[in-house]
Amino acid sequence: MFAKMVRGWNEMSTFRKLLRVISIALIVFALWALTPYLYNRQVNEAFPAAASAPTAMADQAAMADKPTAMADQAAMADKPTAMADQAAMADKPTAMADQAAMADKPTAMADQAAMADKPTAMADQAAMADKPTAMADQAAMADKPTAMADQAAMADKPTAMADQAAMADKPTAMADKPAGPIAQAQGSFVAGSTPGDRAAGKATVYKLENSSQILRLEDFSTTNGPDLFVVLSSNANPDADGIGKDNYLQLAALKGNQGNQNYELPGDIDLGKYKSVVIWCRTFNVVFGYAALQPAA
Repeated sequence: MFAKMVRGWNEMSTFRKLLRVISIALIVFALWALTPYLYNRQVNEAFPAAASAPTAMADQAAMADKPTAMADQAAMADKPTAMADQAAMADKPTAMADQAAMADKPTAMADQAAMADKPTAMADQAAMADKPTAMADQAAMADKPTAMADQAAMADKPTAMADQAAMADKPTAMADKPAGPIAQAQGSFVAGSTPGDRAAGKATVYKLENSSQILRLEDFSTTNGPDLFVVLSSNANPDADGIGKDNYLQLAALKGNQGNQNYELPGDIDLGKYKSVVIWCRTFNVVFGYAALQPAA
């Protein structure tokens, strides 16, 4: 059979051979161009997020824990003062016992002096009477370090409280900073003018926490077709005005004709230059759908 086909091919004229080759090429091209209309390509990419976000959240949590740690340190710092107060209280019975013992001595000495010589006893009693006053002065002097320590602790408390207040304000300041992707521009898809083509969904340009920008298509759907690309056009209506010969930016091949998807934007892009997001068939220069971009609210 193969030999018969070769013999028939050799017997054909050059013109007929050329027509046969062109016919086969057209059939293959038609299959390539029309087959995408027979099925859908679905994709569902997650919402973009910068990798540094968890680290930032961990830092905020650590900052929020610092006031508690400082409060614990303050409590530990107060313990020596409390222990010193307990020690002072423990010393008081001993001091009182010593005072009682001293108080008994004048009586014993007075009894002895009374037996020997009353004037001497009266002088001794006067001298002993002065001793409680001297002991009271010593006790007052002993209490002064404790009082001074208490005053120092009280003086430190406003500073510690001010530090805690400053630390407590830091999480609030960090919370004031915008978190997560920020919408820069957005628009809704409409279908192109080619009969049978359709397009729906939303296009949004986001700025991520790391300052990069992405284009996200959400709830997106369009007619499937050959050689489809996502482009940014400087024309607000590329279906009527074209995508612009030198005024468009080709981002990437369309990942799927249905579902959510993300496309990275160049770092040096001037977003104000582009007015629409276009689903464009590069081979036939046909606009399947587009979304006119407006500043995000």
